[in-house]
Parts: sequence; structure tokens; C-alpha cells
Amino acid sequence: MSDTAPAASVLPPRVREAIRARLKARQARERLQRELLSKTDLWHHTIATKLESLGIPQFREIHSEPDQFGETRVVEYKRQNPWLDNFLACGTETIVRQCECCGDRQEYQTNCSQKFCPRCQWKLTKARTQLITAWAHRLPSALHIVLTQRNFSVLTKAKLRAHVQALGKIRRQKVFAPVKGGCVSVEITNEGRGWHLHSHWMVAARFVDAHDLALAWGKLVGQEFAIVRVKPLTSADYIGEVAKYVVEGCELAKWPAEEIWQFCNAIRGRRFFFTFGELSRIAPEIRRELRRAAPEKTPCECGSLRFKFVPPNFGTP
Repeated sequence: MSDTAPAASVLPPRVREAIRARLKARQARERLQRELLSKTDLWHHTIATKLESLGIPQFREIHSEPDQFGETRVVEYKRQNPWLDNFLACGTETIVRQCECCGDRQEYQTNCSQKFCPRCQWKLTKARTQLITAWAHRLPSALHIVLTQRNFSVLTKAKLRAHVQALGKIRRQKVFAPVKGGCVSVEITNEGRGWHLHSHWMVAARFVDAHDLALAWGKLVGQEFAIVRVKPLTSADYIGEVAKYVVEGCELAKWPAEEIWQFCNAIRGRRFFFTFGELSRIAPEIRRELRRAAPEKTPCECGSLRFKFVPPNFGTP
């Protein structure tokens, strides 16, 4: 009996069709991935170029002393914006993963892990999507809620802090009494008419009165009435909305340099995704289940799983 695979002409027509379909699907996935990578690279380059055009100083003087001629000499500097340096270097530099057992080396691109970086956002969204999907499967009923507020001209940390505080207050209002728990994601847009803050919620509830919610939320954000939406989770679209980025990379790349800088400074150190109630209680259990179900780490060819990350020229003559 031959060990070789049968020729394509020998295979049944149905099998050949299935093979062709799988091949086309794989090619389509690879093409989509290449297109996405090229887009995120373009968006990152555009944002980085605009920020660099502002001429933001990289260092500031923190200690100086007079030299032997009596002139002031700076002896110590501090990086002004380390996060900006990391963002500008994201995807443009390499780091080496070295096996601690055999010394085998593999190069990887550096990542900045900034929440607004088009190259790094997918990691945050992936983790949120897994959490939200796992929790939604446990719920007998749930709703997707959208809360908005009027646009404003200047984005500041104080404005973001007030919005997040209002999100906490609405959960303690009577209109939210039927809600047993959930999660909320804050999104920021700017389409030329000012900054727009809104939030997407997934909540464990059978019913929330949209009219009462619009009045209660409007009062919290200084309006008579706010635009809100309350709809059942009838499709998977809600996952993309609740787990989405604080801002889309393609949108951020369109903004003027000054608005990008204003946005980056305002969001520094702020959270934009929150869990509460029932979801907060079971989120650690869900995350443990997801970690157990995650694929195991790929070992080195020598079988070791112990690695360290070093600069590209580390250990070379």
C-alpha cells in the first residue's frame, strides 16, 4: 500500500470542492490580515508624523550647576513624555527573545501598548471581547445601552473625569434598578463639530425605560434631555460596540496634530472600560477559564519555555 497522498483527479468531486473552498477561505483571511496590517501601519505613521510636526521637546532640565568658567551647565535631564517616545518607536524597532537554555534568538517588533495606538489596540479589544462573550452566554437576558452627551470644544482630563463620574452615578439611579450588573465602554469621537463623548453598555436586565433614562442621564450631564438608546442583544454587533477602542485608528489619523495632542494628554492615566455588579464578581472566574482555554506557549526548539527579551545587539561582538 502506497504512503503517498492520492492525486487530485482521484479524489471525489465533493472532496475536491471542499479543499478548494478551504484554500480560498485561507487566502481570503491572509489577504485581509495583510490589508489590516498595512492600514494600521499607515495610521500609526500618519499620527506619529503629525505629533512630530509639533516639535514637542523630548527632555527637560532637572538639575544644572555652574562649570569652571562660571557658565550654567545642565548635568541631568528627564524625559518629558516617555509614552510619546514609546509610541513613536512602536513597530519601528526590534527586540530579541532569547532562550535561556540554548541561547536561540528570535526578533520581534516592539509594541507600545498605548490604548490609542492603531498597532496595539487589537490586544485590548481581544481581551474585552472574550470576557464579554463569555459573560453574555451566561445571561438569560441582556440589553445594549448607548448614552450620549452634547459636543464640547476642548477635551480635558476634568471633562473625562466628570463623564466617568456621571456613569457611576447613573448606575445608582432608580432607572437602573432592574440592572444586575454589566460593563461599559467609553468612546471619544471628533467629526469636526467638537468632541463627542458617549458610552456603550451591556447590562443584565430585561427592561430599562429609555424615556426615564434619557431624563436621568441628561440631568447628570447638564442637559434637559439626552439622546439614549436601549435595545436587546439580538445580534453579535453589540460585542464590537462594547469592546471597541476608545478611538478608531482611522479616525485619530484624520484629526489635526493639535487635536491629537490634546486627546493624548487628556486620556493619559484614565480608564475607559469598567465592569460592575454581577460581572465584576464573576469576571475573575471567567478570566481564569479563558487563561486555561488559551493555547499553550510555543516552546523553543530545545523544549525550553524560559525566555528573556534583550536589545538586538545584546551579547554580540
